[in-house]
Amino acid sequence: MPQNIPRDHHYVPQFYLRNFATDPEKQKLTTVAKHGHVAVWAKRSIKSLGFERDLYVSMRNGVPVSVENIINERIETPISESDVGQARQRQSRCARQDGQANPVCIDPAS
Repeated sequence: MPQNIPRDHHYVPQFYLRNFATDPEKQKLTTVAKHGHVAVWAKRSIKSLGFERDLYVSMRNGVPVSVENIINERIETPISESDVGQARQRQSRCARQDGQANPVCIDPAS
């Protein structure tokens, strides 16, 4: 495969994971893993989570073919740039400040 084609294919899109980010730059998540009887909490890069190497690669006539760019261009990018994707990003910035089930949202754009 050509060198510029991504090989770490996310089965959970990065734009979706950013909804759970714990840093202002939306680049890290807090994770927990069990090591023996101990729970280990860590901040991890979104780029390092929810992916598998060459997940969307198949062989055609002995040549590896990746559909990652097609998935990204036709599905993930349009969703992340759509009104729905932007609304989800705004919603993730909401805080549960009123003690109720509904979050209180302060939109910096307003």
